[in-house]
Amino acid sequence: MPYDKRDGAIYRRHKERLRRTADVCHICGGVIDKTLKWPHPKSFSVDHILPYSLNPELRIARDNLAGVHLGCNSSKGNRSATDDRPSSRDW
Repeated sequence: MPYDKRDGAIYRRHKERLRRTADVCHICGGVIDKTLKWPHPKSFSVDHILPYSLNPELRIARDNLAGVHLGCNSSKGNRSATDDRPSSRDW
């Protein structure tokens, strides 16, 4: 699916909606402290529930985005929330 320059604006709108509405991390269930700034591991981030790298058609799908902690998102990598493959940190 080719990149459309409108995709960035749509993603930013979804991200701002999540910043306002997502209070709990989709991955760990902990509270997201929105006063913390990047790169703090507990700061707000947006997760592609089904990984963007494996599902490029879902890159801006609103239902595929969730609010998470930056650290949780980073450790998840390109696995889906239901993927039980070990990460490199689990080896």
